Amino acid sequence: RMYCSMMDALNFTGKDCLDIGCNAGFFSFKLAQRGNKVLGIDIRQSGAKTIEQANFAESILQTGAKFQEGNFMELPDKQYDVVLFLGVLYHLYDYEAGMDKVASLVKPGGTLILETAYKGETEFHPQGVPHDKTTFFYPSEGWIIDALTKRGFTIVKKMDWHRYMIEAKKE
Repeated sequence: RMYCSMMDALNFTGKDCLDIGCNAGFFSFKLAQRGNKVLGIDIRQSGAKTIEQANFAESILQTGAKFQEGNFMELPDKQYDVVLFLGVLYHLYDYEAGMDKVASLVKPGGTLILETAYKGETEFHPQGVPHDKTTFFYPSEGWIIDALTKRGFTIVKKMDWHRYMIEAKKE
């Protein structure tokens, strides 16, 4: 259900897209198959070879999607029409700097699609949560909306499921 809703939100054609935390490229491939120019970026964690997997799949699918291993915080100052930020926010220790960087990557008039785990009250866990030492931050819905609006985004639509997804347009 969540993936169907996400795919509905990815109804773009001919756009310059960035998929932050692309994993093995599922959403990057879907965007590229719809005629978008796509760069997927992911950082290697715990020996996972997600970018190698994405490049292998791309060698078969031939969608035109490009993949890069690295930290999105170190990307050069380029702006994109569409930025996917799916399942990344709660892994950021410095979530404010992360949101600033994401906002800087979206062109004026561009779209950000953010998906994250969230809770009723914002929580920060400096040592990570017990079941996942890479999860530091659970934002509340209010925090997410405030973080986006203060960075120049207008909320287009949102979906509240066991995870939270929001589409925002940069002014």
